[in-house]
Amino acid sequence: KWSVEVEKSSPDSEGTTTGRCDLIFLDPADNKKHICAIEMKTWLSARGFPELPKLRADVEKLKRYATPDTALMIFSANPSERHSATDENLAYFEKELFGQGMQPQREDYRFPTFYDDLEHPDKKGFEFWITVWPIKCGPIFS
Repeated sequence: KWSVEVEKSSPDSEGTTTGRCDLIFLDPADNKKHICAIEMKTWLSARGFPELPKLRADVEKLKRYATPDTALMIFSANPSERHSATDENLAYFEKELFGQGMQPQREDYRFPTFYDDLEHPDKKGFEFWITVWPIKCGPIFS
């Protein structure tokens, strides 16, 4: 069982505050000790151009946190009729966000969604997905 604080500030490695983080996991043995910081974002555009600047800033912020573990969590969806769309978008996103070098090992969670709309039977479903990229790997992400 983990205790989590939402929209909480956490110090960086030099002891100064880096700003608010979406989720801060607390040490079960000492609830004043921050052990993991997670930033959560949505990817709503077709190619991610509007989201990339904020995501890059979040990655840099997550690198500075004093917590041993940090991660970036993205929520998005792709049309289900193109089965490769999610994989293509994740590959594109990783290249744009992390460059050509070593990329963090991600965890993907995918969920099919369907329309139940008799007025628009031509509408297809979507593959909703959540991906987590560890930025700093301590005890939780190792």
